[in-house]
Amino acid sequence: MKKISFTAVRYFLVVAEERSFKRAAAQLGISSSALSHSIQSLEDDLGIRLLTRTTRSVSVTQAGLLLRDNVGSHIENIDAILKKFPHD
Repeated sequence: MKKISFTAVRYFLVVAEERSFKRAAAQLGISSSALSHSIQSLEDDLGIRLLTRTTRSVSVTQAGLLLRDNVGSHIENIDAILKKFPHD
């Protein structure tokens, strides 16, 4: 398995929550295109589809639900810990 991007997993979690690339991108402060590319790379690295995309909607696949449910709280904990460190 390839090295998985922590950032890409965080991005996936926001898209899974928002069910929209546009809303997730706005929340993350990045372009929808950059977000889409990041999620596509994550899916390619994992070798599985996490989201089902149509022109009107985004839904989370079974694999995406598994990732969200098993990794989401850990990512939130890591983010909270990292926020405690001083940064410029």
